[in-house]
Amino acid sequence: MTRKRTRRTVRPLVDPISLAIDRASLLSAGQQAQLMAPARAAVEAMARGAGSVPAWQQCADVLNLAEALCELRIVNNLASTVTEAQAALAAVMGRVKAGRGWTLYGPELAALREGLWLYSAQISLCSVGEHVRAIELVRRRISAALAGNAGPRARVHQAPPP
Repeated sequence: MTRKRTRRTVRPLVDPISLAIDRASLLSAGQQAQLMAPARAAVEAMARGAGSVPAWQQCADVLNLAEALCELRIVNNLASTVTEAQAALAAVMGRVKAGRGWTLYGPELAALREGLWLYSAQISLCSVGEHVRAIELVRRRISAALAGNAGPRARVHQAPPP
């Protein structure tokens, strides 16, 4: 009985040791700056009253990541800061949907800046692996919310028409 031979599939090798080392290392200063630059620009655009849907979405992404990092116990004693900043973003979106523009009130601007500061503190303390876990957690949460399976605390805002 002869057996038909199949060609061997060559798969790329993954070095588990270097992968583990990369995931356990802290984010470098350059990586932190790269993560913070768009978020800072978005918050400052909102502060000037030059908000837009992409700027709002960038702020929401940062605050969702900050919330996920709090759940991973990274600076989780300041989780109320994230809650206040998300409430400020929800209030802004409510005004935009009502046609009243992108103007932030003083306490809302302070809450957004505090949320941004918290995220910068979190990424200075978390590892690359923890940040990747937070990103995956947020991705799953957003996918579930858009599919209609939002959690009880979740607020889903569809972008207003241009």
